[in-house]
Amino acid sequence: MKRDEFIVALIATYCRYDELKRCLDCLLVQTFSVDAVLVLDNARDPEIAKLAGRYENVHYLPMTDNNGCGAALKAGEEYAFKEYGEELTKLWILDDDAAPFPNTLQLLLDASQRTDASLIVPVCSTPEGGVFGFPDPLEKISKKIKKSFKQPEDIRKYFGDKFVLIRWAVGVCMLVDAKAVQKFGTHRDDFWMQGDDLEFSMRLSKLGGAVLIPYIEIPHLYPQSNNVVVATKGHLLKFCSLLQNLTYIGLHEMRSWHAIYCMGADYWRFFRTFGWKSSVIVYAVTCLWNGAVLAEPAGRKSGEKLRQKINKDFL
Repeated sequence: MKRDEFIVALIATYCRYDELKRCLDCLLVQTFSVDAVLVLDNARDPEIAKLAGRYENVHYLPMTDNNGCGAALKAGEEYAFKEYGEELTKLWILDDDAAPFPNTLQLLLDASQRTDASLIVPVCSTPEGGVFGFPDPLEKISKKIKKSFKQPEDIRKYFGDKFVLIRWAVGVCMLVDAKAVQKFGTHRDDFWMQGDDLEFSMRLSKLGGAVLIPYIEIPHLYPQSNNVVVATKGHLLKFCSLLQNLTYIGLHEMRSWHAIYCMGADYWRFFRTFGWKSSVIVYAVTCLWNGAVLAEPAGRKSGEKLRQKINKDFL
């Protein structure tokens, strides 16, 4: 591949030193090297700043406030456009707990030369080797077949080398055309978390096209807490944010049957996860009210108020 690409990697992080170090180490050994890495730190952690300073071409950008992943990525995208201008061709957006293989970027760039899509994503795998966040294809596929995708190998067997047009993708790993982001917009800064990646990928898919490359895989090695109370509260906070964001997206942004279907399915999954206690019902109704009636994503005042209530309930 000719060296005619200028690629900036963006990594939003919050108090994940070990995961970030692993991700940066993975970037260091890519067969096609990135030109710059922006570490967007929502915690303003001095140790993260020191870590970033040990790597060549890694720039540390502390965020003024912790407004979530989407806000940090938006700041990083705007910084990249301002700093690198027309030289910038691709943005490689990664979760801090992603662990790309040495040839991941090479494969993504090779795929990008064979499609006009604005957004390209690989298959994401869990620490146990399962499938994480399988994107929804435009092609109609039965629920039975989707449920058979237990491991990345199952997806590869079904699709082969075919590029799969998708409606949305999780934000673990995205290769995005820089001009498309300039044209269609950066990440939004008012989603807090759990939904900013969905809105961003839905928008790019609708306006510029998005594809899944089944033969490319990236491990998503998220940390797991041993503290049950802390883990439950954290999961609840994220899930409520997702519900409010999906409600807002489905009814006020995309206004598509698919977005509304995803919204309904996730409300059902919410109750299956946390049960039908009165407090859980109140949380769900609040998410529905905030997203549908107030027309606010979770990064605005209504979402903040709900998070304060959940934190108080766990005291």
